[in-house]
Amino acid sequence: CSGLTEVTLPKTIEVLGDKVFKDCVGINTINILSASPPSIGTNVFGGTTSLTEIHVRAGAGFGSTFGGITVVDDL
Repeated sequence: CSGLTEVTLPKTIEVLGDKVFKDCVGINTINILSASPPSIGTNVFGGTTSLTEIHVRAGAGFGSTFGGITVVDDL
């Protein structure tokens, strides 16, 4: 996933499995379109050094962080 820079997860996402984005160093944006936070596995964002924010739907209940990454509710 070295060339992957942005990921948009659909409204139907329910689970982010263990290590799904681990070491994807090029990712700088993740957008999660679901109305509520999906379950999150272990070490999902480990090594994603460029990822500083996850964008979610306003009012979706993600809180201020998700998997240790800052959440911005602007979708």
